[in-house]
Amino acid sequence: MAIVPSLYGQIEKSEHPVCGRDEAVARMTKEARDQMIESSTAFQASELMIYLNFDGAIIRQGFENAGNFTSSIVSGIRNCPAPTLTQAQKDEVIKRVADDYSPFNIRVTTDHAEFLAYPAAFREMVLVTTMPGVAGFGNGIDIGGVAPWVGDRFRLPNSISFVFASAFSNDPSDVASVISHESGHQLGLDHQHRFSPTCDFFGEYHPGFGSGPLAFSPIMGIGLTGVDNWFAQTCTRNGYAQDDYSKVNDQVAVRTDDFPDSPSGRPQPNGPITGVLEHGYDVDYVRVKFRNPGPATISSDNIDLKVSVLGGGGEVIAVYNDPDSTNVTIPSVHGTRYLRIEGESNANMSSVFMTGTYRITN
Repeated sequence: MAIVPSLYGQIEKSEHPVCGRDEAVARMTKEARDQMIESSTAFQASELMIYLNFDGAIIRQGFENAGNFTSSIVSGIRNCPAPTLTQAQKDEVIKRVADDYSPFNIRVTTDHAEFLAYPAAFREMVLVTTMPGVAGFGNGIDIGGVAPWVGDRFRLPNSISFVFASAFSNDPSDVASVISHESGHQLGLDHQHRFSPTCDFFGEYHPGFGSGPLAFSPIMGIGLTGVDNWFAQTCTRNGYAQDDYSKVNDQVAVRTDDFPDSPSGRPQPNGPITGVLEHGYDVDYVRVKFRNPGPATISSDNIDLKVSVLGGGGEVIAVYNDPDSTNVTIPSVHGTRYLRIEGESNANMSSVFMTGTYRITN
């Protein structure tokens, strides 16, 4: 993924729960760390699974084995209850996490039986529970999530990370962002740090850009404001620059492009249509046979959308981009039309960092 040097105008954000990864690493025994390094992997898989556990679990100290509910970053036996999320809140969390990982061949599931049947070498668990104290974390620090970690680019198969929903008042957007952050550590991603324009290290977490609905937050930074997505910087720390998208791709293949890059393909049926921009510069041409003359909405949580309406011959009829929203509404569209769907750069982020799911409804 290309780097955009102009995105160094970091701003400060308010206090929020932090990632407890460093506390987790500090409490690991040498044996546990050695075992984790031995079992870690850096080769690209064709598909991976992330299991979101909303049911609660009793976690025991031991080598990483999500199938047996053992973890090297807890002490003793920890009763981690189910979070107090409503089903609607869980559904929103699941959708948002799946959107974050939608460019990749990563299956997001809440089915424990499906998780157990999946090869252990290609799966990981995120246990969503209440507060950090139930897992033995905090010690006076407000922690929102915690994950095992052995180093940059080391994926930790069959490991468990923890997300503390009550620390975010069960806000689905925040909980989903922390799930993607902690599971990112399990996939070998480090934090996105804050640097000065001359690449001096200023802080552990990149605070993001801008304010309002189009603010941009790196998932591996703070990741709790406006649009969050995978990010990259040229500044280095510990000898390397962090490119989130490329690092996830190092671990798992990118999905095959679902829609063509030119006006072609059979018409899609009228009704909800879901697509994915698998790369930052991906362009999807979706041929839709609109039966309802009313408005059509193209929406995304991850992408500031630009949508062009084309006639049957490929001529551009109209172009839409809402300056105050990631979504686009076409006031009226009827018959068979191509929609050219892409990310649009704005004052806070470049389209190079706009990947994920969009939805067409009419």
